[in-house]
Amino acid sequence: MVYKQLMAEFPDAKVLLTVRATIWKVDLLLRGAPAYVAALCPDVKYWIAMHDAYFASSGLFQGRIHDKEHMRQVFEGWNAEVQRVVPPDRLLVFNVKQGWAPLCAFLGVPVPDDKSFPNVNDSAEFQQVLVKIRRILTLLSWGIPAAGVALLASVVYAARMLLQVQWRAALG
Repeated sequence: MVYKQLMAEFPDAKVLLTVRATIWKVDLLLRGAPAYVAALCPDVKYWIAMHDAYFASSGLFQGRIHDKEHMRQVFEGWNAEVQRVVPPDRLLVFNVKQGWAPLCAFLGVPVPDDKSFPNVNDSAEFQQVLVKIRRILTLLSWGIPAAGVALLASVVYAARMLLQVQWRAALG
């Protein structure tokens, strides 16, 4: 595990273990990342298969990437291991919902007065991004063909006008 190597290399370094509701992480892996791909490339299903294959082959979830309960246990096991291995004086178990105070106290720096704690990637924000992506893709899927039809109609109209002028000149 990388954190163990870093602790050995930097024995005075502090370790920040960020935690979230486990179900959020599982949902992100099972629905979130594939949803982004599906929104960007709705007809390219192999990207989702590639996502699944990556997590299956990484060994992280022992190939059980669609087993929510197993994934939850893996996340919770990871958190428990880090908490068992890292000395308490070097570890902060941190949830972003806690804001600046515990993080700044752990690092020994003052809490910023002028900046709110950045809290991104919540489920609502994630869904809003997907809706925007889908809207843009819908506009593009209709707009590009419509522009092509308009261009073709313009060329046909111009060719017709040119032929009429040439026809009248020939009869003329």
